[in-house]
Parts: sequence; structure tokens; C-alpha cells
Amino acid sequence: NTGVANARAPIIAFLDDDVIVRDNWLQIVKRSFEETTANFIGGKVLPCWEQPPPSWLNVTNWAPIAAVDYGNTSLSISVENPLCLLTANIAFRKELFERFGGFSSHVQRAGDSIGSLEDHEFLSRLLRGGVVGRYVPEMIVDAYVGRERMRKAYHRRWHTGHGHFYAVMKDPEWERSNFRLAGVPGHLYRDTARHTLIWFSKLLRGNSDAAFASECRIRFFRGFFRERRRQISEPPIKRINIDST
Repeated sequence: NTGVANARAPIIAFLDDDVIVRDNWLQIVKRSFEETTANFIGGKVLPCWEQPPPSWLNVTNWAPIAAVDYGNTSLSISVENPLCLLTANIAFRKELFERFGGFSSHVQRAGDSIGSLEDHEFLSRLLRGGVVGRYVPEMIVDAYVGRERMRKAYHRRWHTGHGHFYAVMKDPEWERSNFRLAGVPGHLYRDTARHTLIWFSKLLRGNSDAAFASECRIRFFRGFFRERRRQISEPPIKRINIDST
């Protein structure tokens, strides 16, 4: 946010500190804004593995390693097609920050927490406001993935943290449900029950890779439920108005 506030150019691009851009990255960013009406663009974040990844770490489970690949076709991103891009490889027209504000500090990681949502929350805010973006497959960066992030323990912790931050975010569309229990939307109970059944059935069939994907959804529920329960039990902060006169 400080960088955005001090930037002078009309286009602001973001990278992570552990990525390497492919050839002509800046030219592709510039050309994409010139040739389309998109207000933000982003592309592939491809993993550069420290060692060969385990069999369960396929594209379905890429979220914890901050990698993304939606294929080789350019796609429009809107509220009807809300693809999630990553600030490891994205660019915005600066005026969006003036209209919608910056990244939310409430859903960013602090200390050793993981699974944060500042990218997702900001993009969701833009899409709800009618902003249209574009996925540009030629806009590519390679992201280093160390062996620590290839372990199931890391992915379990990430999904638990992701659930926590979803509960903090309180996205109005995602929270919408026909019923709620303990502050948790009903669709999350249904989704978790379904994945619990899948988890058991896949384990019984010896398909541990598919079982782990469902286990991660259960971990997400755990993080969400724990944070939502804390929110309900925590007493509201009393605000004292001080008369300056």
C-alpha cells in the first residue's frame, strides 16, 4: 500500500521476491493494457521445484505454493468469471486504488501465520464493483518452491490458516446461506460433510492422493469454525466517546 501511494505511473505491477520473470514481461504488460479494456491483468505463476514434487501435489493442490495456471487461452475476469490471480504476477491501473482503496491489513499474514487472503479480498472488491480484468497466459513468472512447501504438514497448516482468514474476511457473497449454525454458513457444513465422506471412501480404496485433497477441505473448516467461534465468544469492544469540549 505504501508503494502504491508513492507510485507515479498509471500502471502498477506486482511481483513476489522469489519469482523470476520470463522474457518480455514488461512489454507484455504494456501491450495488454494498450490492446484491451482490462483494468487489471495477471498471468501464470509456474512452480520451479527444488526437488521433484510428490504425487499428491498436482495442480489441484497448488494454492498453498502460490502457483496458478489457467491454460493458454486469454480469459476475461469478472464477477461472472471470478478467476483468482496472484500478486506474484499482476498489474493494475492505479486509479483502481483511488476508487476502491488498498489491500486489507485484516486478512494479511502476520508472524508465522499462513493462508492469508489479501490478494483474493482485493480482487473480490474490484469484481463486486463491476471492474473487469484479464488473464494473460503469455505473462509468466517462475516461482521457487522449496521442499518445506512440498510437505503435507505445510499444506495442512496452510488450509487451516486459509479457513481462519476466510472467517476474518466475512465476504458477503461467500457467507450467504439459507441457514447458519454457530455463525458458520450452512453451505460450509454441507461441503465439509461431503469431503469427509470422500476422504473416508478414498482412503478405503487406497487412493491417498485424492483423500488428501478432501482432508485439506476439512482442515479449512477447522480453521474457519475455530475463528468464527472466537468471534462469537469474544465480548464486543466498548467504545467511549470523549467530549472534547
